[in-house]
Amino acid sequence: MKLQMTVIPVLAFGFLAAGCGGSDADLQLPSLGSGGAAGSGGAIESAGGSGGAGGSGGMNGSGGSGGVGGMGGVPAPGVLPVLVIDTQGNTIVEEVKVDAMMYVVENHDGTLKNIEVAPRTFDGPIGIEIRGSTSSGFPKKSYGVEIRDAVGQDTDAPLLGLPAESDWVFYGPYSDKTYMRNKLAYDLGRAMKRYQPRSRYAELILDGAYRGVYLVIEKIKRGLHRVPIAKVATDAVAGDITGGYIFKREAGSAQGGWFSAAGTPWQFHYPQAADILPQQTNYLKGYVDDFETMMAGPQFSDPATGYKEWLDVPSFIDFAIVQELSKNVDGYRKSAYFHKDADSDGGKLHMGPLWDFNIAFGNADYCGGAPTAGFIYLANACVDMQQIPAWWKRLMMDPAFTKELRCRWESLRAGAFSDGAMLAMLDEYRKATKEAEVRDHETWKVIGTKLWPNDYVGQTYEDELTYLKTWITERAAWLDANMPGTCP
Repeated sequence: MKLQMTVIPVLAFGFLAAGCGGSDADLQLPSLGSGGAAGSGGAIESAGGSGGAGGSGGMNGSGGSGGVGGMGGVPAPGVLPVLVIDTQGNTIVEEVKVDAMMYVVENHDGTLKNIEVAPRTFDGPIGIEIRGSTSSGFPKKSYGVEIRDAVGQDTDAPLLGLPAESDWVFYGPYSDKTYMRNKLAYDLGRAMKRYQPRSRYAELILDGAYRGVYLVIEKIKRGLHRVPIAKVATDAVAGDITGGYIFKREAGSAQGGWFSAAGTPWQFHYPQAADILPQQTNYLKGYVDDFETMMAGPQFSDPATGYKEWLDVPSFIDFAIVQELSKNVDGYRKSAYFHKDADSDGGKLHMGPLWDFNIAFGNADYCGGAPTAGFIYLANACVDMQQIPAWWKRLMMDPAFTKELRCRWESLRAGAFSDGAMLAMLDEYRKATKEAEVRDHETWKVIGTKLWPNDYVGQTYEDELTYLKTWITERAAWLDANMPGTCP
């Protein structure tokens, strides 16, 4: 198959120019097309894999050719595709997507001055909203985007070489001044050969204003190219109500979900709270209560009735490894996703996909997030923070679990999680974003400024990147010496 040219995206939401190196007159953009999801500039065959947890497609995460975890293709340095969005006078708000138009340019000269003559790989209507909890308060916003057809219904379309879907996240790195922490976590997770969100860097332009470097991320949802679980029955009487489900542990509130009998806040994700049927709600609540009771009970490690009968253990191990390597202060307590197969597909409870690492990898000045020593699953002495579920500590006390954990860690350290491999990933991210980083940090003057919750404040971008590189190698070395378990 033909491969798409691996330039990195510019997200353009209408266009123009703070810190772009040109005047408004230099940056004249054509009006947005009125067509549907098809690109007006001719289709470019996607380099993104169409199956399963396919490769991350190189450091720009453009997909891969199928299978799981491969890393083919490297972006042209410094050239990011452009997404141009025009809200047509609508104000973007939280939780309700407003109508807008978007076109995408992936092959251009990198100056952001000649977008109008470049072919488009997407041209059509979208819905857009502000997203994020803490991040929604940052000046540089993140957005949820839904691809729509000509009559306003959601429709699947490939975006930036990624497999076709309707729902996307345009994440705007702000307090993570390297732009790398989320992408690194997702790509490390994909190297473990299981589904994690694919992502690509881009620059964003919104209603005539340059908005900087963004990361386009697959939204977590059920689907052929996303979380591979069965579609839950829409008829709860005739159908199978045992799965599939996606739900998450979220801090502090059961809005859109429930509190379990153990007092844990959970939120529905698939089906959403507005769509889940009463019988499905009752089943899932009962299942979670039974799971937490088992984990708190004296037989939790029993081979026949304990956690091994309930959990897809390798997914829990991989989740823990990424949380511990990144020392993610939120990792076990919020944005912690689970998915459950239908009983006819095995019925196991899986951890993941991974989500939200912008304050990980040494970027948090609280809850023990900055020092490279110490386990984050034990970090419960944190003010105003939801407690980490006690069953993580129980799992870490079980010799069978820690043996698998240790062996998995050692295997990964010999490959994708070696110092050399991880530093090479960071170098490729830097190569991909180097030119755009200058524009971004001329627009958002955050270098040298302490933002919530930075522990380290570098005086240059290179300072920030050096800190991240040093932190991750020191953290991995500490885990080499302290990861629990013995691998024969």
